[in-house]
Amino acid sequence: NLIGRDRAEAKALFGAGRIAERRKDYAAALRKSHRAIRRDPGATGVLVSLLQVALRAGRTAEADRYGRKLADVPGGDVFLLSRIAMRLAEQGHWEAAAKIYEKVLAAPGGEKPAVTDFVIRLELAKLYHLLDQDDKSAEHFARVLEAMKHPEQSGLDDRLRKELLNDPAPIYRLAG
Repeated sequence: NLIGRDRAEAKALFGAGRIAERRKDYAAALRKSHRAIRRDPGATGVLVSLLQVALRAGRTAEADRYGRKLADVPGGDVFLLSRIAMRLAEQGHWEAAAKIYEKVLAAPGGEKPAVTDFVIRLELAKLYHLLDQDDKSAEHFARVLEAMKHPEQSGLDDRLRKELLNDPAPIYRLAG
């Protein structure tokens, strides 16, 4: 079975890449993991590893590319994806971070929006502002502000609102 053989080879290459990463041989880790992802393009764990190694190696263009690919892979652990998006945003990879946050926001959830949805929307609003995508920024800010105005419906109590908007002045200025 060709697919099974590709996956087995991908796992072996991924393992070799992890060993190289532990040795801090990031170039070899990237090479091996890149070959693994070519064998099994849907391997989320390999994409996460590639992204992390690229960030450690200071290869920002590659990190951006793997972040965007990770956002395109169906499914995935939304908690892990949120952490990756946060890390990408902190390092200035705003477009890749926004794409991953959008995927997290679109993931199936309950009927009522979770508090984390509002945190992610706030991050998206900031990222889209930085990316000069003001329409998208305004859309997310409007949803956050609406939740702030109706805390009984959104589940945002006073403590959570204060945490969400640690210093609300700049956010309200951005939102207009």
